[in-house]
Amino acid sequence: MSWWHKAWTLSMALLSFFFFMNHMSAMATIWGGFFVLGSGEWINRPSAEAPRKAHWLGLLLEAAGTTLMLYGAYLGFSSP
Repeated sequence: MSWWHKAWTLSMALLSFFFFMNHMSAMATIWGGFFVLGSGEWINRPSAEAPRKAHWLGLLLEAAGTTLMLYGAYLGFSSP
């Protein structure tokens, strides 16, 4: 499946919006991190025919997405 990162990005955006609207900040941060990670994958995989080539913006978004997911997990486990 060559378009998994596009489906991933869309579904994570919807989940992040859902949790944000329900005032669940830790979950919104985690799913927002997944959204940013998916956006980085989208940039790094411009088409199915082309081999994966890392772009600096894609790598930056992947790192930011991973950081957001870890921060969301920290928020979730540290709050009562």
